[in-house]
Amino acid sequence: MRYSLFFSFIFMTLTCSLFAQEEADTTILDTLEWEYDWVSYQSKVNLDFNNQTQTVNAFFVNRKDSIIYININKMGFELVRIVLTPEQVRYANSIKNEFYEGDYDFLSEKLGVPLDFEIVQSLLTGTEPLELADFPVFIKYTPEPSVVEKRFFSLMNVEFPFENMKLQMEVKNLKWNVPGPTSLKIPEKYKSIE
Repeated sequence: MRYSLFFSFIFMTLTCSLFAQEEADTTILDTLEWEYDWVSYQSKVNLDFNNQTQTVNAFFVNRKDSIIYININKMGFELVRIVLTPEQVRYANSIKNEFYEGDYDFLSEKLGVPLDFEIVQSLLTGTEPLELADFPVFIKYTPEPSVVEKRFFSLMNVEFPFENMKLQMEVKNLKWNVPGPTSLKIPEKYKSIE
């Protein structure tokens, strides 16, 4: 269940059927040689957990090494909004009317995996090899063929064999160096996650 919190957080209520991977693979795109200030994309995220599939849409914005904004919704209804900085995690769950504001230690403890801004940024941009040796997960990125000058992925598959969980994220509407939203206002009625 701790991994559903991870995906509730990282795509949360992160969120694969349609996931067919003949062989677990840790393929990471070559380290990108291009520089960017901003990258954003929309995605369809499928989470297959114990043969039950959930599909959500996600909107991702990243100002490199500064801020990550993630909005997860289903049929236009916002489920989760997350804003990450290198120092802080801000998370609001609209379904449960709850929020979290604090550092990454809380999430790392709950998930049982070291988690920080750099790991999340690398995972969601496919830019650096991830150090997940103690976290048995298989990640495979499928490169975006239409982006020649800037390699990016069009599909990300993640498999957690020990949890019987698979995640697939299909990237759409990729934009470079266009600033996007980065704010999160937490309603007063929301309760803090302790």
